[in-house]
Amino acid sequence: VLVEIVKNSGTGLGGQPPKILLMAPPPVGKLTEFAEMFEGAETKSKRLSEYYRSIAEEYGCAFLATSEVIVSSDIDGIHLESSEHLKLGKAVVDAVKRILG
Repeated sequence: VLVEIVKNSGTGLGGQPPKILLMAPPPVGKLTEFAEMFEGAETKSKRLSEYYRSIAEEYGCAFLATSEVIVSSDIDGIHLESSEHLKLGKAVVDAVKRILG
């Protein structure tokens, strides 16, 4: 698990493990041209936040459920509109400030 590698890296301040923010992506939106390729993704992706939160708790990481802040674009159901990138950036800044105290 990547989280284990980071936690064991000693690359944080003073050779300590760095603080980690694990972010769950938002659920897949209305799929258009990718519908066949990502069949079943809409339903499965709604549980990603739950899974990521569980991993964050297991490994003692901070967690951000991006679905509480942003939504996937209606253009393709996967990518983000520029306004959503802005919201996500602000949410990440707030989360990092909390982590670093």
